[in-house]
Amino acid sequence: MTKMLPKPIITEEAGIYIIFVDGMYESSMLITGFLDTVEISIVGEMIIGVPSRDMLLIVDSNDKDALNILAGFTQDYYELTSYPISGRLMQYVDNNLSWYR
Repeated sequence: MTKMLPKPIITEEAGIYIIFVDGMYESSMLITGFLDTVEISIVGEMIIGVPSRDMLLIVDSNDKDALNILAGFTQDYYELTSYPISGRLMQYVDNNLSWYR
């Protein structure tokens, strides 16, 4: 049996896009093709924070304030959460996900 994820809800605060799916599988969106079709305003590179399984955050690399907030938040939340994924940021460029410098 295949389970379908609900349609993601996207909100934006201080230049950080917050992706909400179901409160448990937000990190799974990285492997669904979602990043190829997400409709958010990104001018530079798409920078992604996934500190836990229930959190997917995206910023534009050109927004230095949002990028700094995302970097600090991702590391802090990663250290506190029950289901950690990564304290490091990732980048999505040319349909490739890799670690952000």
